[in-house]
Amino acid sequence: MKRWIAIGGIAVGVGLVGYALLSSQTDEELIRARLDQLTTAVRVDQGDNPLARGARVRRAIHEVLTRNVVVRIPDLPDPGQGREGLLGIAMYAGHRYRTAEVKLSDTSIQLDTRKIEASVKSEATLTATDAAGLHRQNRHVLFRFTRAANHWRISSIEVSAPPDLPPEARP
Repeated sequence: MKRWIAIGGIAVGVGLVGYALLSSQTDEELIRARLDQLTTAVRVDQGDNPLARGARVRRAIHEVLTRNVVVRIPDLPDPGQGREGLLGIAMYAGHRYRTAEVKLSDTSIQLDTRKIEASVKSEATLTATDAAGLHRQNRHVLFRFTRAANHWRISSIEVSAPPDLPPEARP
């Protein structure tokens, strides 16, 4: 009987080690999960409760972004550095649009050799509705990620200028 218990214990131990090795996420998967977390948080749904949305956005921004994140969006006022600036932009979207969703595609991730920084290029599509109707816009986005305390966080976001922004207004 003791022999079967020992064999069972070994089998369970091997199974747990195998599960841990096979189920652990790669750095790329963790970075993609952070991007998904951010796009889900900033989404605007019709009828959103502003307080609940604000709490959702604030929580995600604190989990996903570094404290001193730098955000550059050419056609918006400079939000300044830090999480609070991006929070202001995200909350403005809730007032500006009835619905809004950002989808990322064509995402490429480049990790540095030490795997503590990453550069992520993506195509972002904003689909939004307001009083004037449906709007859709595509932009290139460059995210910079930093790994600290074994967590990936966004340290900068650079959004390309919209196609209709005059050249003199571009950065």
